[in-house]
Amino acid sequence: MNLVKSKVVLLPCREYDEEKIYMLLKQGLDFLGGVETLIPKDAKILLKPNLLKKAEVEKAVITHPTVVGMFARLMREKGYQDMALADSCGNGTTSKVIHGTGMDMYLEKLDIPAIDYTTGIHVDYPKGIQAKEFILPKELLEKDCVISLCKMKTHALERITGAVKNSYGFVYGFHKAKGHTLYPSADSFARMLVDLNQYVKPRLYI
Repeated sequence: MNLVKSKVVLLPCREYDEEKIYMLLKQGLDFLGGVETLIPKDAKILLKPNLLKKAEVEKAVITHPTVVGMFARLMREKGYQDMALADSCGNGTTSKVIHGTGMDMYLEKLDIPAIDYTTGIHVDYPKGIQAKEFILPKELLEKDCVISLCKMKTHALERITGAVKNSYGFVYGFHKAKGHTLYPSADSFARMLVDLNQYVKPRLYI
């Protein structure tokens, strides 16, 4: 079995200062060889933050708007045109959850639409170890690639939410709640998450 290791960059940042985050994101992408080596300029890109529910930014429930905004700014400056932002929120829709957080203002300034998922599509994944099928949003499947803008926080079942767990927001609507019934243990849920990540194949996790 040929295992390919992922490249990981860790850069410390003690505050959500726009310019500090912008420079660290730029530096991190440079360490990876530049975002252009990962994503073609003409790709249809979905930016996928963690938008669990409507909450004050200080409660650390959603991806910090400054991280989303500065990454989106960087992508615009690199010449990426076709971008949209969305998540299958645990409670509410993308547009409602980001409203008033500051994330909506960044997107408006950069002319990046926040889209609400409308339709779930059944997809088969026979190579899955734990999950052989998923219900995924039509709008996700129409994109060429996904960039996952994660939030590091606690999780009741898996102990932490990070890059891999953020991908559970690819599952459409109420099927997310159903998944906790289908995969009730930490092990089964984790294996399902690996299958989901292998199917969607995000190009980059921030």
